[in-house]
Amino acid sequence: MWERGCYLKFSAHPEDHRGRRAQPRSRLRAELDEGDYHVKTIWKYELKLQAITTLELPTGARVVHVAEQEDRPQLWALVDPSAPPEPRSFQTLATGEEFDDSKVEHVYLGSFLTHGGVFVGHVVELKF
Repeated sequence: MWERGCYLKFSAHPEDHRGRRAQPRSRLRAELDEGDYHVKTIWKYELKLQAITTLELPTGARVVHVAEQEDRPQLWALVDPSAPPEPRSFQTLATGEEFDDSKVEHVYLGSFLTHGGVFVGHVVELKF
């Protein structure tokens, strides 16, 4: 019998092949929403270099990591796939690039290296 609560989707079923309940990492643990069962999973999104990227993420998605993959900035978010999409904007900045933070509220999400460490980028989410 399944316990009520939230599970991160590591596979097609919240139990591993030995019948044990899969345990998400504590910092990624999804919150219980009035006893409803929610499956959450981590999705990856590609960002543009030194530009603003607007993505459609499921409502309530939480960014958990930014890094590069194949010299392209990527963002990973914990999402509820059944939630309706909402537009969210992210900006990647180079080290030393000017950024006027008085025009828009923003949240720093992380930094990444590309091109063998030659380019260091920083990702902020813009809150319009």
